[in-house]
Amino acid sequence: MFSAGMKWPTSDEYLGSIYPKFRRRVTAGDLLSLKSIGWAGLGEFNLRLVRSRASVLATMLERVWGVAGRLADMPDSPQWLINTTCIDTGKNWRFSKQEMGDWTFGRHYAPDVPVAVAVAASAAVPYAIGAMPLSLPAAGWWETDPATGKQTRTKAPAKARVRLWDGGPHDNMGLEALSKPGRGLRFPDLQRRLRPAAAARRLAVCSPDPRQPLQPETVRRRRRPDPGPAQQDADCGHRGRNGRGSASAHG
Repeated sequence: MFSAGMKWPTSDEYLGSIYPKFRRRVTAGDLLSLKSIGWAGLGEFNLRLVRSRASVLATMLERVWGVAGRLADMPDSPQWLINTTCIDTGKNWRFSKQEMGDWTFGRHYAPDVPVAVAVAASAAVPYAIGAMPLSLPAAGWWETDPATGKQTRTKAPAKARVRLWDGGPHDNMGLEALSKPGRGLRFPDLQRRLRPAAAARRLAVCSPDPRQPLQPETVRRRRRPDPGPAQQDADCGHRGRNGRGSASAHG
């Protein structure tokens, strides 16, 4: 994204230019190794290599990998969500172009944070790299409704600085930003995109020939309530033995 001018690259841009450069950079060596930091870096970073490796990582991400710019410079689409865990609240602290924070501490809707800092915080594995200290603005914070995410009132930040680990201690899969148990997907456009795809996969599970369109009889059969993976496998296998279907799952 940075090589493409802070915009989502086309497939040709990614495959022809961005990916080869990215591969060379990420396989050249560990960002926190002596080879990458150099003897001059040892003098520059000094005790930060022991006490604040996450901040050193942010600097190296920018210098070596070219992770430049600030959150406000990121494109509007697709929406980037960078997950971390706030040690001070134990909640999922997220960064995006539009906001940062968590529902306990509060949210700020004009975050002025370098992308490299947010990425380094998301990679700050506890104890191996350690916490990323993040200084916070004194104003612009909002309390939000944990159920809806809507702003309720302004608030003063409880601290001038928070400490962030990678998102794993709170949500190792990183799915909370997209979905909440019992509430479904957070983004309506994502729901619209996934529902047709899920329906197509259900229709294709027992298609007699994946190269041919489904016949009306097959469509009607697949519109029945989903019996679950185990029953689908059993049904497909039974039809395959009788010569009326395929035992392969497609999609």
